[in-house]
Amino acid sequence: MLAALLWLPPPQQTRTPGSQRMAFETLPNVLILHLKRFIYSPTYELVKLHDPVKLSRDLVASSNTGDGCYGLISVVGHFGSNGEAGHYICDSVHPDDSLSQTTDHWLTFDDSVVSNTTGASVCEQRRKSSYILFYKKQNSVADVSILNAHESHENKNTANEMVLFEPLDPCDKPSKVRFNSELHVNATTEAVRKEELNTGAISRLGFPNINQSCYMNSILQSLFAMVDLIKDFMCQKPVWGSVPEAKLIRSFMAIRDAHLSSGTWNKRRLLRSFRKAASTQGLSFSDQNQEDAHEFLISVLDQMRSLSSLLEVNAASMKRRYTCPVQRHLMFQIEKTRTCKRCGAQSKRKEDFTNLSLDLIPSGSVKEMVQAYVNVRSACPHSITSLTEHTPRQFVFVWTCFYNMWPVDSHLQETELEFKCECGGNTSGQRMAFETLPNVLILHLKRFIYSPTYELVKLHDPVKLSRDLVVSSNTGDGCYGLISVVGHFGSNGQAGHYICDSVHPDDSLSQTTDHWLTFDDSVVSNTTGASVCEQRRKSSYILFYKKQNGKRARQMFCATDDGLQDKSI
Repeated sequence: MLAALLWLPPPQQTRTPGSQRMAFETLPNVLILHLKRFIYSPTYELVKLHDPVKLSRDLVASSNTGDGCYGLISVVGHFGSNGEAGHYICDSVHPDDSLSQTTDHWLTFDDSVVSNTTGASVCEQRRKSSYILFYKKQNSVADVSILNAHESHENKNTANEMVLFEPLDPCDKPSKVRFNSELHVNATTEAVRKEELNTGAISRLGFPNINQSCYMNSILQSLFAMVDLIKDFMCQKPVWGSVPEAKLIRSFMAIRDAHLSSGTWNKRRLLRSFRKAASTQGLSFSDQNQEDAHEFLISVLDQMRSLSSLLEVNAASMKRRYTCPVQRHLMFQIEKTRTCKRCGAQSKRKEDFTNLSLDLIPSGSVKEMVQAYVNVRSACPHSITSLTEHTPRQFVFVWTCFYNMWPVDSHLQETELEFKCECGGNTSGQRMAFETLPNVLILHLKRFIYSPTYELVKLHDPVKLSRDLVVSSNTGDGCYGLISVVGHFGSNGQAGHYICDSVHPDDSLSQTTDHWLTFDDSVVSNTTGASVCEQRRKSSYILFYKKQNGKRARQMFCATDDGLQDKSI
């Protein structure tokens, strides 16, 4: 490549036009390519480029001393919206594998978690996250095949060009990547594929990461997926809009109003205001450290509920009525019935909840985890036995029976507990069931536990995400459909990255389009619910299920009558 420049040749002291040509003089055994995904904006903000690139398995690099054939052996990827936060992982060829073999055996290294994969899968999945590429020079028959393919497409290139050859599609011609005058390889310029999906509108739905705020961004996206909850807040704006203590709700709805805005600076300001308001009681959210998304969600919901009494008084003064949207859409009750084994005396107690935390069952479904949580002593084949057998590192906290989620048999098995009755009996039985059902059921998967040495450990066990759930209660059955998933990427609870997958705002669970969106801070991309349930099996952390009505609910009940109590991917 020829680069125009001003040259000062000796002994002259005046600048004259000149040109510069660059080429490889020698070639390394391992060629390391850095993709410049982080750049500074005109306002000196560190911005990440999420443009997809076509990762080549093989490369032919020309130099002044000859050509070199390279094969991809490792990829370092970055997940996150900017260079100040996020998470790095590595994909590499298996130590016992060889590029000349056909097994294509690779490994994914996510800190302490290692899983099997393939090179083809890496090249497809890391198109938007690839950051550093490692290519190893080949010295075998593979060299000949690469060079022959290279020469069959085009005559030998000049020394200033490097040819990329993609052997997976022999119809493609090698693409050229030239050196620019800034002395770096711009490996993304010619390799970017055209996006098949129109992201012009959805790209504005993202939120910038303000100092490790991915946990907050993901929760906000999931809350905004609850359309009825947001409508309830909007209808009651005259009530909370004039109360100084309701700053949390005002800042929350201000972000919602700016959801489709393309103004990054304004969104940053609103997000900081919301985090500051949420930190009034939840002091741990006032710093700039990574926080737990579930703890943040519960803190926000509890603070919104705590404003109910104050807002009801204000509504009465305005001759209006205020109903807390959190209580209306997310609250439900659990009824506990205790029966003395000696005299049969019963006592009942009801408790309020906004979410349920479930112990993980390796390779189990959401319904199985709910059943184990309802009654850990039931005859479920994948309950506590499977937990201790497959994950001996866990502390299995045996909780008492909590609620019923069996549409076919609403009667729970009874658990025994020590309780001193007035009759002198010391043993009682306890049954638990849903007393009421919420409009949106929030399920928290307990992926973080403390080890015997009090170290916070993450469980990477895969789970089967159910698209539909049928839940029984004392007041009737409820049919639920999955609308959002918050996932965590990382090896422990003190680091990593959160993302959110949610139903598209214009989509409906009753439609067949299955249009979902993935929110990775400011980056928004199209996906499907089926893809989410498959890809988030190991990273799913918080699940949001919306109650279905009408035709969709009848379809789910019919499936239940046929013995299909949940639909799972």
